[in-house]
Amino acid sequence: DALPLPWMRCRPTILVLDEIDGIAGGGGEETAEGPGSSCKAVETILKLLDRKIKGKNTSYIRRPIICICNDIYARALRPLRDKVKVFQVQTGGLRRLVDRLKHISDSEGVAVDKTTL
Repeated sequence: DALPLPWMRCRPTILVLDEIDGIAGGGGEETAEGPGSSCKAVETILKLLDRKIKGKNTSYIRRPIICICNDIYARALRPLRDKVKVFQVQTGGLRRLVDRLKHISDSEGVAVDKTTL
């Protein structure tokens, strides 16, 4: 048997769920509140947040869970909003994006003009 890679032996330090509003809207089961109002991913996160260590009032979760979404007011995310810290991140702007893409393409040796980016 092959030994696992070193990163496979360690415990995860963070969980990042990108587009959780898309997961909730697209994969939600239909309920009385309508399509997308229920989401197994959100329900699982809520169960983990509510779980406590036996005999202590300490949360079972000891690693951060970062949920990234475009629509914080999606119906399926409502129960999650009450239990989490919400951070709103502003966009960096088109010029900043183009400058960053230019930097990456230059460092990779790919010739691209700014108009194309």
